[in-house]
Amino acid sequence: MKQTKQHFIEKDDTNFIKGIALILMFIHHFWACPAFYAEGISYPNLLWVYKYLFAPTKICVFIFAFLTGYFYYYSKKKTFKYSVKKITDLWITYIVIFLLLLLVAIKLNVYNFDIQTLILEFFAIRRPIMVFCWYVIFYIISILILPIYFKLSENYPVFCFFISIILPPILNFSSSILFQRRLIPQEVEQTISFLTYFPCVASGLLFAKYGFFFEFKKLLNKKSKFINIIISLAIILFSSLARFFTESYDFALTPLFVYGVIEIYHNVNFKRIFFAVNIIGKYSLLMWFIHCIFFNSCKNYTQKILFFPENPVLVTLWGLLICLTAAFILKFPIDFINKFKNKIFKL
Repeated sequence: MKQTKQHFIEKDDTNFIKGIALILMFIHHFWACPAFYAEGISYPNLLWVYKYLFAPTKICVFIFAFLTGYFYYYSKKKTFKYSVKKITDLWITYIVIFLLLLLVAIKLNVYNFDIQTLILEFFAIRRPIMVFCWYVIFYIISILILPIYFKLSENYPVFCFFISIILPPILNFSSSILFQRRLIPQEVEQTISFLTYFPCVASGLLFAKYGFFFEFKKLLNKKSKFINIIISLAIILFSSLARFFTESYDFALTPLFVYGVIEIYHNVNFKRIFFAVNIIGKYSLLMWFIHCIFFNSCKNYTQKILFFPENPVLVTLWGLLICLTAAFILKFPIDFINKFKNKIFKL
């Protein structure tokens, strides 16, 4: 199969996709997981909505996993040193935000100090503060595996397809059965469950390597802009609704969703809305980490601020605005620290 180095997803496309994924993440946590609500927060009129939002919005994590593999293919140096740079960039961002949220929790007197838990949270293993940051461990594992995986994919593509697409769901299913029967500890079960997401990382790399998006374009793109919009909306709808029935095929559904989003971005002229989504995408990692404050040990205080507007649409916009403002302020010192780190260690 022909390999390609052409970029189907450009820089503006990337920010837009990340922005969409981040918005879906906020909707998922704000409105699809009522178990996360603090005492006194309740939306009884939305009870019927929760179950319909959960599966489609959860695709946000798979989008970030897919993009991890996709852009790794285009990195100039697929070395262990490059992996260390990417991991430490992410980890420093995580640590800065963790320490700030920890200070808030201590100030509010809602942090039960435990030295073991504190140390483990530095590496996102336990997360009373950074509740949604399990992805940090998954990202570290993925980035360390990718140099080996890429070399194997050059010489053994069929084998790589098997170990990345077929094997992980089998291991994940097996581990869940063993966990239910209490034959393995929860920590092991959670570690193996991360394999649910690696097929999307592998899928991203393979889509970049073989130019599958360009093949989609040849097959689906029509001369009429209106028809392209309809096709794109249909693809997004299909890839979202299919998640109601299975999560075993997200390695295939996620690129469909990404393709549909890119085509909408290219064919629809909503400049102001798209500009706002691009800004959110630019700060998506920081906003991801920051929004943990609404659901961690501080939630009895912070959710009163988050849900102050009461209206679901306004709450979502308000939450995005709060996190975007904080991310904008924090990005400068975090970027400075990372640049200094990369210069000192020549990464």
